[in-house]
Amino acid sequence: VETDEVGAWIAREIIPRGNRLREESFKWEAIQGRAPSDLVHSQAEFAMLEALRDILPGDKLRRSAVKMAPAVRKNEEVQVTITRGALTVTNIVRISRDATIGEAIEVQNVESGRQLRARVTGIGQVEIL
Repeated sequence: VETDEVGAWIAREIIPRGNRLREESFKWEAIQGRAPSDLVHSQAEFAMLEALRDILPGDKLRRSAVKMAPAVRKNEEVQVTITRGALTVTNIVRISRDATIGEAIEVQNVESGRQLRARVTGIGQVEIL
């Protein structure tokens, strides 16, 4: 839908390169004049995006400044819960590589050192396969 008024996410603070975005770091504002063609849309899922370069206060959020962020990162330690009937076991696993939601990856049980397969189910979340 074409409208005369265009909006953009405007940074409220410095977001360093490599950091995951948070909606609280931006405000939605109508912008005057010519709008960049690669503005991030109003329904952006900030937690899924990572800054490719430093984003400064007042900058318009552009697709060229962000990339899809991995949901889990290499060497990150994540709590995982396994439930079998009445038994529930909670453990900490170490992620083997950066991965996005839906990917199957190797993880290592921090306590035992045992290698396990897991699927990434959310940001900082995996389920054992």
